[in-house]
Amino acid sequence: MARRRYQRGCLFLRGRKRKVWVLRFREDVMLPDGQIARVNRSEVIGLLADLPTRRMAQRLVESRLRAINLGIYRPKTTLTFREFVETQWQPNLFPTFKRSTAKGYAHVLRKHLIPYFGGQNLAEISRQMVQGFVAQLGQRLAPKTVSLAKNLLSKVFSTAIEWDYLENNPATGVRLPTIITQNEHIALTPEQIRQLVAELSEPYKSMVLIAALTGLRRGELFALRWGAVDFERKLIAVRESVYDGQFNAPKTRSSVRTIPMGEALEGILLRLRPENAATSDLVFTSQSGTPLRPENVLKRHIHPACERAGLPKVGWHDLRHTSATLLHASEPLRVAQRILGHSDLQTTLGYTHVLPGWQREAMSRLEDRILFLNVPKLEEKRPGQIGQALGNP
Repeated sequence: MARRRYQRGCLFLRGRKRKVWVLRFREDVMLPDGQIARVNRSEVIGLLADLPTRRMAQRLVESRLRAINLGIYRPKTTLTFREFVETQWQPNLFPTFKRSTAKGYAHVLRKHLIPYFGGQNLAEISRQMVQGFVAQLGQRLAPKTVSLAKNLLSKVFSTAIEWDYLENNPATGVRLPTIITQNEHIALTPEQIRQLVAELSEPYKSMVLIAALTGLRRGELFALRWGAVDFERKLIAVRESVYDGQFNAPKTRSSVRTIPMGEALEGILLRLRPENAATSDLVFTSQSGTPLRPENVLKRHIHPACERAGLPKVGWHDLRHTSATLLHASEPLRVAQRILGHSDLQTTLGYTHVLPGWQREAMSRLEDRILFLNVPKLEEKRPGQIGQALGNP
C-alpha cells in the first residue's frame, strides 16, 4: 500500500466567464485485483461567485481531505458494476443459491441491471441514480418486477459493503412506484374446483385436488415421493422440492413440515399408489421416471381444462392461494400458516382472498346473530319492527 502522508492539495481557479475553484489531490484506490494504488484526482470545489476568497475555498478543501489525512479513508474500488457482478458476485454467490433463485437473478441482471449500471464505477453509483433507474423501470414494467430488480441491486451493494468495496448501500431509502394493481393471483371457489377436476383425467385431476387440499408449492408437489406419505399415521412429510429436474430442500426452514391427511386426501393418494411403489418413487412422474415439468402440465392439461369449464386460467400458485383462502375461512390463521409452511403470519394473510358470496353471507350473519335476534324474517316482518330493534321510534 502506498505510504500515507499529510496533504493540502493544490487549489486553483479555472474558467473565464464562469470561474470555479478546482482541487487536485492524491487518493488511494482499490484495483480490480485487490491491490491499493495512489492516483491523482481533480475535483471542482465550488463557484468563485459562491466562494469569493481563497480562504473560504481552502476551508472546503480541508473538509474534503480530512478523512484522507486522518487515515480513516477507505480506498474506493475502480471496478465497474459489470466487472464486480461478473468476476466477484456471481462466481462466489450463485453456488450458494437455489437453482430457481440463481436462474431468476441471472435474468434480472442480464435484462435490467447490467444494461443500466454495467459501465458505471461501482463506487460512484448514487442513490439518485438508483432512484432514476427504479422510476424508469416503473414506467414499463409491473411493480413486482421493479421491486425484484431493486432488491437484487441492494443485495449486490450489500455484498460489496461486506467485502470492503463500498461503505454505503445506494439502494437504501429508494422509493418504489405506488402499487395500484390488484393481487395478480386468484382463488377458486369449491364449486370452481369441482368444475375444473370434472374436465381433467388422471393423474391431473389428483394433482389439482392435492394442491388445493394441501397448499403444496409446485416444487414440493412434484418432488413428493411415496416414502413421504405415511398412510398409517395419515401424514405427508414435506422434505424436498424440485426445480428443472434437480432436487433440493424446500424453500425455507418453515417449509419443512408435516401435513395431516383427511379421508378424502388419503383416498386420492391410495388410488394413485401403484402396487409395487418403492419409497423413493415419485408420486407424479413421467414415463421415464423423471420429475414432471409443472409448466408443461399447466399448458397441456390444466389450462385447456379451465377453458372448457369457462374458468380463468389458474397456475400452481393460484391453487396454493385457494388452499390458504379455504383454510382461513374455517380455521385459525396460525393453522393455515403451519400447513402452508410460511415463516411469517402476514405472508399467509396475503394469500387469502374474499370469495364471491362471502360478504353477503357475512352481512346475513351479522343481522341474524347480532343485531336482529328478535326480528322475524322478511316475509314475517311488520312495518317499524326493524326500527324498533335498533331502538328507533
